[in-house]
Amino acid sequence: MVTGSNDGLAISGIWVVEKGSTNGTTTNLDGKYEIKIGADAILVFNYIGMKQVEVTVGSKKELNVNGVVLLTTKSDKIWILVLIWILVFKLIYNIKIYLAYGKW
Repeated sequence: MVTGSNDGLAISGIWVVEKGSTNGTTTNLDGKYEIKIGADAILVFNYIGMKQVEVTVGSKKELNVNGVVLLTTKSDKIWILVLIWILVFKLIYNIKIYLAYGKW
């Protein structure tokens, strides 16, 4: 389970990847994840606006990552706003296409 450092609440949508591979998954709405990994693997936890966390698994069958630090710098906030504007622009563009031609 992955939880935040500010409030201890579960974080969904965290990318969990075995370091050095493409083997990965994401956390569900409850912050839980399941992944099959090799012996002594390192898991990398990553998310937009989050400090990347690497954890050596060792022989553990269950691994909880508590206290994930969400970044709140101006630079990160600007990038998040840019992504939101891109998505809004794309949505408006698609609506215009739909109204003009009747299809997406």
